[in-house]
Amino acid sequence: MFWKDVGEDVWKFVFSAFSTSYFDPLAADTLLVLILEVDNYSRLKEFSPISLCNVLYKLVSKVLVKRL
Repeated sequence: MFWKDVGEDVWKFVFSAFSTSYFDPLAADTLLVLILEVDNYSRLKEFSPISLCNVLYKLVSKVLVKRL
């Protein structure tokens, strides 16, 4: 991981989120993706949905849950 490149920005984002009670709403965007379960698909239920959350959003939410 490139912690030396992004660590300072991650720390500032998390610290700002907890000190101001606000973070950029774009950080809460989630991408929904369908993953194919079988080789030859014919119905939509043969796909599994997964959600891809922003890492910064997940980090803030996990810290918040730990604090509660």
